[in-house]
Amino acid sequence: MCLTRLSFATGHSSRSRKGGTLYDYYRYCSEARERTETREREAETERKTRRSRARRARRQRTQLAAQLARLRTHA
Repeated sequence: MCLTRLSFATGHSSRSRKGGTLYDYYRYCSEARERTETREREAETERKTRRSRARRARRQRTQLAAQLARLRTHA
């Protein structure tokens, strides 16, 4: 969602880095896009973390089952 606010209300200059005037509409659109991209990156990181945690738990269960099977055969 792109907001249009006056620059003096935000306390930020509306000059672009390349020079020239950057209109508030485009500036806030790019800020909204950056926030969206940041959220997507954070969500992807969270998904990777959950997948690796689940993989680790599965591996531990498998190893525990193998240990129990070995104990049963030796007992």
